[in-house]
Amino acid sequence: MTAATDANTTMSAEGSEPRRRRSWPRVVLGVVVLVLMFPMWVFTAASCAPDTASLSDWSAAPIGGADLIGPENLDFDDNGCVYTGLLDGRVVRIDPDGATHTIANTGGRPLGVRLHPTLHLVVADRDRGLLAVSADGDVRVLVDTIGEQSCQYVNGLAVAFDGRIYFTQPSTRYPAPQIAVAALTGDRTGRLLTHDPATGETRVVADGLCFANGVALVDGGDAALVSETFARRVTRVQLTGPDAGAHRVWADDLPGYPDNIVVDEQQHVWLAIHTDRNAALETISAMPGLPYVIAPFVPDAAGDERQPRTPGRIVVLDAAGRVLHHLRDASASYGPISTAAPHNGHVYLGSSSDAGVGRMNLPAAAK
Repeated sequence: MTAATDANTTMSAEGSEPRRRRSWPRVVLGVVVLVLMFPMWVFTAASCAPDTASLSDWSAAPIGGADLIGPENLDFDDNGCVYTGLLDGRVVRIDPDGATHTIANTGGRPLGVRLHPTLHLVVADRDRGLLAVSADGDVRVLVDTIGEQSCQYVNGLAVAFDGRIYFTQPSTRYPAPQIAVAALTGDRTGRLLTHDPATGETRVVADGLCFANGVALVDGGDAALVSETFARRVTRVQLTGPDAGAHRVWADDLPGYPDNIVVDEQQHVWLAIHTDRNAALETISAMPGLPYVIAPFVPDAAGDERQPRTPGRIVVLDAAGRVLHHLRDASASYGPISTAAPHNGHVYLGSSSDAGVGRMNLPAAAK
């Protein structure tokens, strides 16, 4: 019998007929890897939105031009201008009339963008860390390491009244291209950090978070809400007092994976749900040991790919974490949604890969 035959066959109990070895483990592993190579939006489960939520359908029309790809996060100035970062590295301002102005190019992928009282703009860049962008377009690195640990992969941003910057790091174990592995393994090395531009001090506020993503300040700046994307929840982190750094679950069992967080003038919390629940992902993640067997076979994400539109979801909660409204774009007019920001009678939408900034009238259910 040849070596090839030896490797692929065994003898029956009687020693006469060769019998194929069972290869089902390889088949199963291949199927699982194939499933994970598909985007998250392919395998989705039904929404688990609470029964108390009011459901409204809406649609959004983009503003700012078709070349504005991936306006992931949004901020506004007193003149009604919108600031955002794009997939090609640009940080731009969109005027109320739709005119667009490039402020700078970070040379990376700007995600969180916030106006700052002394630095003009601060940017959480996926590839370069926490950046300051001046009015004339100069880009300066504020934080890219803490001690000897890299802090380049940062995501969400919030700015306190005194100029302190709070920002999230989704994972200290997996870089951005390995987001699928972080999701699969339920990685909990995400962190909330703070940087004080006045002193240059940077420190960790809270760690052990499951893909720390969006962040917003609440309770007058005494606490922060952080979306733990792949845990489908929002966590409240205490920022001041003797319990500073303590955190607890604030909203749980969301209908999908939360991205950025915006708090409106009524202290209502607007959560952008990037994608619905992924039944395949959550089933595999719950199997002990299996995610780590599969992880080496999961391909890295390119990071600059366009994603197909999916029915958008926004969850609006009160200050206690109770669901007030559940808004859904059944027509998939814009998305996937990364930010939902109410402003001057409209809701402005950011996306990780769609073109332009989405805008719609504030739904009646959310007024």
